[in-house]
Amino acid sequence: MSASDYLVGLPFLLATYGSTAAAAEIVVRRRLPRFEGATRAVAWAMLATAGLLLACLAPAALTVLSRESVTIAALAILALVAAFVPASSSGGPDGDPSRPQAASTKAERLLAIAGVSGVCLWLAYTAVRYRTHEPVGFDAAGAYLPTAARWLQEGSIWELADWVPNAFYGSGPGHGSLIVLSALLPWENDFLSHLAIYPYVILFAVALYALARELGAPRTTAALLGPMLAAVPVVVQPGLVDGLLDPVMYSSFTAGVLFLVRHHRTAARADLLIAGLALGICFGTKFYGYTSVAAVIALWVAARLLGRVSPATVARQTLAVGGVVLAVGGIWMLRNWIETGNPLMPVPVSVFGLTIFDAPPDPQRPIFGFTLLEYLDQPSVWVDTLAHQFRIAIGLPLIVLAAAVLAAAVTLLRRRRHLSDRSDGIALALLAAVVVLTVVYAATPYTGAGPEGDPLAAAINVRYGLPAAILAVGVAGWLAGRIGPRSRLALGAGALVATIDALRIGPVTAARPVYACFALGAVVAVGAALAGDRKLPGRDSLAKLGRPALVAACAALVIVGVTGGYVLQRAFNDDRYVGQDPALDYVILNSGDGRTVGVAGFYSIKGVLPIYPAFGPRLQNRVEVIGRSVDDALLRRVERRRTFLGKLARLEPDLLIVGRDAPSIYDPDHDRRTPPGAELAWAQSAGYVEVADSERFIVLQRSPA
Repeated sequence: MSASDYLVGLPFLLATYGSTAAAAEIVVRRRLPRFEGATRAVAWAMLATAGLLLACLAPAALTVLSRESVTIAALAILALVAAFVPASSSGGPDGDPSRPQAASTKAERLLAIAGVSGVCLWLAYTAVRYRTHEPVGFDAAGAYLPTAARWLQEGSIWELADWVPNAFYGSGPGHGSLIVLSALLPWENDFLSHLAIYPYVILFAVALYALARELGAPRTTAALLGPMLAAVPVVVQPGLVDGLLDPVMYSSFTAGVLFLVRHHRTAARADLLIAGLALGICFGTKFYGYTSVAAVIALWVAARLLGRVSPATVARQTLAVGGVVLAVGGIWMLRNWIETGNPLMPVPVSVFGLTIFDAPPDPQRPIFGFTLLEYLDQPSVWVDTLAHQFRIAIGLPLIVLAAAVLAAAVTLLRRRRHLSDRSDGIALALLAAVVVLTVVYAATPYTGAGPEGDPLAAAINVRYGLPAAILAVGVAGWLAGRIGPRSRLALGAGALVATIDALRIGPVTAARPVYACFALGAVVAVGAALAGDRKLPGRDSLAKLGRPALVAACAALVIVGVTGGYVLQRAFNDDRYVGQDPALDYVILNSGDGRTVGVAGFYSIKGVLPIYPAFGPRLQNRVEVIGRSVDDALLRRVERRRTFLGKLARLEPDLLIVGRDAPSIYDPDHDRRTPPGAELAWAQSAGYVEVADSERFIVLQRSPA
């Protein structure tokens, strides 16, 4: 990308992101004056995310999606918010004395400083290390990034595009892909897209901190519990390396739970609406957001009724929350309903034997889509396989949270005769929710992924159990506010050790950088101990600098950011997806004029997938799989020569990428009668000639003759 292209696209990014951020700030200042600290930051982030999603969704729903239309929509949102959102008449920051405020010891403060400093240093190291890393993972390169690229090309979200045979990625919720799209649009280039999920990993930790604080944990313990869960491999690997969308769901789910819990204390309508907004973002991000959000709302309703809130009030509040959830996240159900006739695709819906919404059967589930519940009566599987899968997926944080949940249950049993603390009821509800969401997780298909009797890939989908772990952090926060300083110090130390362990066993970085970052964090803590109670620079110190100095500092920051962005995009685009496979290199290097690229055959997932790289450096190529659609919802490979040649003739691809592998035993097409190399022979019979090859792919081109 040239300097002129970069400078032309930059104003669109700044205007879009700046407008949605400013609109969120206006709403927080005018309508949420009682929010403070981490709670205020989480509310602002949810509002800003909702604004960004709306700025992208409105033009995309109207089929006029472009960088210009998204920027105009963002500016319009800012103008409407500034003009029509009135100021609240409520008082200042929340100082409700009913909220428990446990004090921290000096040892706890130093432990928290060491832990937070270590996590921040590790995150900075990781961001620098992966600053030019292009996502090559199966989900990102095969589904999420191609989806964003297709929306950009079509200017619309209404097409149910798919590139992965035998999977239902195309019908999945798309909020996460929209966030990635917002980083693609200004330049039609993805040098920022792999970084778009980074803020949500940080937000996840902040929201967990706020949840623990809301339930009574001291700042120090909450500051160790939040990063602990955010550091587990199934969060940082997808979010920081693979470009997956799960951290968007985790952060918004945590925010939704936070404001539902807060509403129990404040009874404020604002808390209820922000909870609905956050859960709506979660609902529209991942398939398992549907079940997680529905379960939490159902449990919240039950808890309200058991808490002797009038049924009429509960019904009114449930309608408010549910309405906001559907308004924010229901667009993808509407899209599926229009495109496939089933809003819940790929789940069929039947009532008393009558099919209301049909769906094609999942061809992969009978092969390796087993659930954890199916292994309840097989203890040897849990000992031999699943224990290791949980170890590499979540590590020691699972042990710490399980111990905290058990300790909280014992504590509640001891206090059952004198539940004078209002939060005891919340803790009991959260404990019940942990159990329910754990069962929901265990009953979800693919949680025991692998061949029957051997769930060797279960670690991949431990992420489906994160909603239960999030609620467990809330339970641990409640416990921290009701135990003595020594027990609390032990809990904090356990959380810190678990954080280090989670980062150490994860594949994002080697163990040595993890140890180095936390050793430096310990040095920071020692420095804080030596500094004693000396006052650190704060707002007053910044105010003394004067407005000109602050303006100059902001201008310098903008200049550094703009310059750094240009350097980043040059480094990223110099070898974007090049050098990983010779056949794909040919496609990428011959994409200057925009071509139609077909994909066929079988290829292993051990390496870069061909789908997203085939779109080209500026996403100018149209990529299609030579396949057939089942009920407008499921992509399958073609098994007959005549059908294949007919699809090929209609598409007329300039380049055709054919995988040269045989289908694995986990592929639903493993037993098909057609030989593995049939697609190559069929294409050659149609006049396509080989122009490039590698161990995994052959690239063909239409012969001029």
